[in-house]
Amino acid sequence: MSLITSTKLIQLLLTFSKKELQGFVKVVENPVYNKQPSLIRIANYLQRNYSSLNEIEKSKLEKDCKAKNLNKDMSALHKLAEEYIVKLALDANPLKKQELKIIELNKRGAKKAFQSAVKSFMDPAESKKIKTNQHLLIDFLVEEECDKAFDRDNQFPFEDSLANKERAIDAWYVHSKLKIYSEMIMRERLKNQKFKKTFYVEVMTFLEKNPSLLELYPSIQIYLKLIDLLNDDLNEMDYDLFYKSITTNIDSFPKEEIANFIQHSINHCIRKINSGNDYLEKLFMAMKFQVEQDLLVIDNQVHHRSCKNIIEVAIRVEEMDWALEFLNSHIEFVVLENKEMIYKYNLASICLANGEEKKALKELTFVNFKDVYYQVSCKVLYIKIYYALNDILEIESLVHNFKSYLTRDTFLSAIQKKMYFNFLAYVLKILQLKNKQINLSLDELNLKKDALLFEINNEKEIADKHWLTQTVRNF
Repeated sequence: MSLITSTKLIQLLLTFSKKELQGFVKVVENPVYNKQPSLIRIANYLQRNYSSLNEIEKSKLEKDCKAKNLNKDMSALHKLAEEYIVKLALDANPLKKQELKIIELNKRGAKKAFQSAVKSFMDPAESKKIKTNQHLLIDFLVEEECDKAFDRDNQFPFEDSLANKERAIDAWYVHSKLKIYSEMIMRERLKNQKFKKTFYVEVMTFLEKNPSLLELYPSIQIYLKLIDLLNDDLNEMDYDLFYKSITTNIDSFPKEEIANFIQHSINHCIRKINSGNDYLEKLFMAMKFQVEQDLLVIDNQVHHRSCKNIIEVAIRVEEMDWALEFLNSHIEFVVLENKEMIYKYNLASICLANGEEKKALKELTFVNFKDVYYQVSCKVLYIKIYYALNDILEIESLVHNFKSYLTRDTFLSAIQKKMYFNFLAYVLKILQLKNKQINLSLDELNLKKDALLFEINNEKEIADKHWLTQTVRNF
């Protein structure tokens, strides 16, 4: 039995959605593109059997479609399919279509149509927009066509095109280099790679000497700010300007680029918070924007830790209703087998934040993670719940069991273990101080609370510092 699974045509069609395949069949049926009935029969057959393309036998396809030369027909269909995906790509990229139209009109010497197309492309309203790297490149290519036209016929009103072409290539090159530099910084941080940033000093010097380029091309400013953000060289005001420039120009960038900008903003806020700065509201704002602009779901999936982190931040800014709505709307995108337990764990966190401690305990009843990350998180959550219930004996038992668990565990790193051991040590110190507060004057209690807060805040390796400090402040 010979299947057609490995053929170029089927491998390509397997990437098509049902809607795309339907559109492709219409192309094959259109006499402008195809005049061979056998191709139409094969295309329709493949569409009818879309759900089982991997299982189609070559001999059956040949017989059912009355194909005299199946290999030749499938090769012809493959070429049509390639042309179809190019058309889809162009339809999704109006800038590229404009560029190709301008090139063709110039090549054909259609003067009025060419000038009209250039004028439309260079609309003043469009020129003020934030431009992507591709847009900057197309700016240069269009100026090049204008320069060709003027060089061929001085009657064209493009006498500035050569100077404009130089400026456009400067803008595209500088923007490209800054974009690459930002990617290098991230790779160096995440993958411990090292890169030689060629022409970095020269590019920065060039921008210092040509400030007009920054005024003309705000997208260059955005990448300059991004590099500062990645190097943690942005002050709070500059961060706010960077964030505003991204969120107010969301329609000017591809979704992937906006998603990267927002993720960088989130990471920056987290680093600022970890270094003692009050960026919590900014962090939640960026996370909320990420969710509401559909930048979190990638390939129909959301990482379970992203869900947990977003919910924890929402709780810290007292946005529990938003956190619950987010959990309910995004849990379907978590692909792990223990999705239900992840849901119940996060729901328990929200219940605790709402003062529903007993409901939180109920949600955790059948939660039993094998994953170490969630095992530890659950243990911490139980301690918080029983603290809210003022069950001192249960907390002491949980702390003892947690310490034993950390001692036995072989998956957590030494630093992670130290962070949780320190957390447990301060939980016990909080309990001790709470037990003593009855015998202390208000001044004495405040002095001891201040001393304990100083200890916690100066401990670098500690889990859930925020909860510990808030707990000390609140009793």
